[in-house]
Amino acid sequence: MKSKGGGIRMKSSIMLGIVLILGIILGAFLGDVLGKYETWEWLNYGKEIGLKEPFILDLYILKLTFSIMINITISSIIGFIIAAFVYKRYI
Repeated sequence: MKSKGGGIRMKSSIMLGIVLILGIILGAFLGDVLGKYETWEWLNYGKEIGLKEPFILDLYILKLTFSIMINITISSIIGFIIAAFVYKRYI
């Protein structure tokens, strides 16, 4: 007989991932909006990590292009921390 405990744990992990991603997106959005004001411009301080130029694999009949860029800012880190707190406290 199959145990139901693993399914609940997987749903919880998926929910945690969704909440954290939403927290990062919301934090980055608020940082972008508020960062235009001089008082809040520190929210947009951060670094970009990733491939600046795309990686291209040309196999003559198939061409694959891969590129990824992650922009880590103070506002996205704050959003991540708030999302983790909300998940732990309310979900």
